[in-house]
Amino acid sequence: GDQADIALEGAAQHDWVIRLNADTGNLRAAVRHLLDQHDWERAAHLAWSLFIYWWVAGLLGEVRGWMDTVLSTTDPLDDRTRAIALYFTQAISF
Repeated sequence: GDQADIALEGAAQHDWVIRLNADTGNLRAAVRHLLDQHDWERAAHLAWSLFIYWWVAGLLGEVRGWMDTVLSTTDPLDDRTRAIALYFTQAISF
C-alpha cells in the first residue's frame, strides 16, 4: 500500500493503476479481512494509502462503505483512523 501510494503520485501512475487493477480482488479481500478482524487502524491505513487508486478506478463508493463499517464500531478509534473514515464518508460525495 505505502509503496503504491508514492508511485501513484508520480510518472509511473498508469503502470501502478494497471498493476493494482489486476489485484483489486485481493485488495478487497484484504480490507474485508481487516474489517472482520476489527483491525480498524490497518483497514483505514490501507484505504488511505491507495486513495488515488480507488479514485482513478472509480471505487471510492466501495471504500466509503468500508469506512462506514469502521465508524459504526463501538470500539475506540484513534484520531487518525477516525479522520480517515470521516474523510471517506463525509468529504467524498457521489
